[in-house]
Amino acid sequence: MRDVITEIWSTARAVAWGIFMLIVLLGAGNGLINAMVNNNSRFIANSMAIFGGTTSKPYKGMKEGRYVPLKDKDIAITQTQFTENIDEVGARVSQQAVISMGENYISTRLCGVYPNHQQIDKIDMLYGRFINNIDLKEKRKVLVLGDQQAKELTRDVASLVGKHLKVGAFAFQVVGIFKEPQNGNADAMTAYSTLETVYGKSNQPERIVFSFHGLPTAEANEAFEKEYRAKLNEGHQAAADDESALWIWNRFTQSLQMEMGMGIIRTDRGRF
Repeated sequence: MRDVITEIWSTARAVAWGIFMLIVLLGAGNGLINAMVNNNSRFIANSMAIFGGTTSKPYKGMKEGRYVPLKDKDIAITQTQFTENIDEVGARVSQQAVISMGENYISTRLCGVYPNHQQIDKIDMLYGRFINNIDLKEKRKVLVLGDQQAKELTRDVASLVGKHLKVGAFAFQVVGIFKEPQNGNADAMTAYSTLETVYGKSNQPERIVFSFHGLPTAEANEAFEKEYRAKLNEGHQAAADDESALWIWNRFTQSLQMEMGMGIIRTDRGRF
């Protein structure tokens, strides 16, 4: 009898919680939908970001739980072995830095990026330009700042373009100012190769990013991810199907899931 009562009570709590969450979702439907749309609009949909992870399966005598960091070889594989679907490939590495101009300074994260970062993250340039391939090739000490970051250094934001600022112990030239997103902190940016060299972070990409084409459905994306993951996992001595060894953030399939969720919210709101 006690078990029956416990089960009834648990069921009642679950139903009550479900009703409560439905009321919340219906009441906050527009706000939730707008938040989803705004979050998705920060990146182009046909893009993926790859991160290191931890193995979840034993492999060739090695136990699970091994940390798997991304390496430069993963960038090379991404650039050369999946050209049928992958467009531009880039990567990111970062370092905390103090950027100063006279007595004014900001403490921020300095990110080394590839030129495709502007397209994938929809960077809106206000003045000057973004990181280009020449910066990357020549390891130029160039700097791209957010407009709010720039305002902490000077009132005349546009005048910063072309000037040299102190970044730690080094002098970097400002080449561009971008509009910072309203719903997130902005990072200062330089060329990926520059940050690698200046801060001794070679062969330590934090993420790989790329745009893609020719994968119009969830099924096509799933098949691509399976093949891509297996190839990269092989180079890290991880099982081909170990989804925890490397984490794939697919913005396209996330967008499909978001659209499905928004559709459910809209449908439910229409019923009440």
